[in-house]
Amino acid sequence: RQPRAWHARLQRCACAEAGAEAAGGVADGGVLGTRSFTPARSWAEDDADVAVRVSAAAQALLEAAPPGAEAAAADEALLLWYLRDRKGDTDAAVKKLCRALEWRATAPEWTSVGDEAVAREDATGKVALLDGTRDALGRPVLLVRVSRHVVAERDIDASKALSARAIEAAVDACDEQAGVEQFLGVFDMRGFRASGDKSNADFAFVKFMVKLLFDYFPRRVGRVLLVGAPLGFGPVWAVVRPWLGSYGELVRFVKPHEIRQYFSTDEDVPEELSDMMR
Repeated sequence: RQPRAWHARLQRCACAEAGAEAAGGVADGGVLGTRSFTPARSWAEDDADVAVRVSAAAQALLEAAPPGAEAAAADEALLLWYLRDRKGDTDAAVKKLCRALEWRATAPEWTSVGDEAVAREDATGKVALLDGTRDALGRPVLLVRVSRHVVAERDIDASKALSARAIEAAVDACDEQAGVEQFLGVFDMRGFRASGDKSNADFAFVKFMVKLLFDYFPRRVGRVLLVGAPLGFGPVWAVVRPWLGSYGELVRFVKPHEIRQYFSTDEDVPEELSDMMR
């Protein structure tokens, strides 16, 4: 499967110097190629020098020269997104965008993991975008079944690739014309094992996910629900929580029946989540 959401633009930038064939088949009409990004309700809305900041970011990016710098520097929407994330701090925005471009150009999940390996991870059902589902705020819903991610059985690079593609799909499903730029992440924690042959406590993978959401998909997850977490998850959470920084404020521990409050009506709750509530 090919990556297909707003980071398709990052991939095109990162691969531009290697020719169109290196872009993995991503068409020019990718999500960022057709979508207009409205400035966040923050610095950009009241800042008369947005164009100046975008121009400065473009120049700094060219000087830093990450893979695909020329294409990215010409992409005002991409520059604005990272400026929004860094509250208008040009240096911080460029550094973060450089990391994303380097990732797109060099990370195994984009350069060496085959479709078959990703398909095997996908077949576990550990992650799924719930097609057509929207929460009460209109956000698409990404479901992660944590008990199906078994450390001893997973292919770490394929798991990373699957997760990146799943998040891209969730971002792609956002209706930005309606002001929806984020998705809801629902983690089914039931059956979580902290140790043993079937342990789900994958610290290496969690570190990757934190970096994925902070550096490569900044401000794209709006809320994370940890549903039905058992007592055994407590020590794991104590380790993970400091890694999240301010993103930890997005996390809510909820009981299965409390999922309902995140949807407008009973009919809006998809079958996958209704089954958890029973």
